[in-house]
Amino acid sequence: MPYCDGAGVRLHVQELGPAGAPPVAMFHGLFTGNLAAWYFSAAPTVARSHRVRLVDLRGHGLSDRPPTGYDGPSMVADAAAVTADLEPFAVVGHSYGALLALRLALAHPERVTSLVLVEPPLGPAGRVGRGSTAAATSNRWQSAWQDGPSEQVQALVDETSILADLDAEQPVGDDELRAIAVPALFLFGTESPWCDGADRVRQVRPDLGCQVLPGGHDLQLDAKPEVSAAIVEHLSGEVLADDGADEDEVAYG
Repeated sequence: MPYCDGAGVRLHVQELGPAGAPPVAMFHGLFTGNLAAWYFSAAPTVARSHRVRLVDLRGHGLSDRPPTGYDGPSMVADAAAVTADLEPFAVVGHSYGALLALRLALAHPERVTSLVLVEPPLGPAGRVGRGSTAAATSNRWQSAWQDGPSEQVQALVDETSILADLDAEQPVGDDELRAIAVPALFLFGTESPWCDGADRVRQVRPDLGCQVLPGGHDLQLDAKPEVSAAIVEHLSGEVLADDGADEDEVAYG
């Protein structure tokens, strides 16, 4: 199943893991992200015990790049459409993908069974728009572009409404955190500008899981074994044993 229809847009997907296993959808962050961020980090480990669906968000990877529709409700509609055929499923997200996972769970509580939110931009004010989170993220990405952004990222910025949509995005409020009604795990990096989100989670929802691991914003890469193990432990209720299986042994479909 290389492509699925989102909310009026064609989205590229890949699946890993045994058919019939509990389903998990995994969403990446914006701009430099695509499904490879999970494909080459935690997804193969998660796919030993779950059926994993990886998605290129609109405008990213091999998915369509429409000129508009990068606002929260449209992205949630995409996520709902691309998972509509699944049984109730868990969701794992990184950065903006974590916010997408959170809001998908709030919009469709009957569909989402569990959440793992890696590096969601939840600072003290929880601001998503360019005035804080997106601006900091943009600065970080630009500092990493020694030879300038890729053609795909430049086209996304120049030819779509993504920056304006981010600027208009509403912050994640405490009420949204309080409304999480499924088991949830938050993971933050010690060297990340979003690390203070851990304090907010612990203050507003001390009943939810929250860990701070060594690493930066790309925590699934910086702390790949720890993040992979934490995801599997949260989803299955037990630590994944090191059975010596090679990632090439995972069933890809």
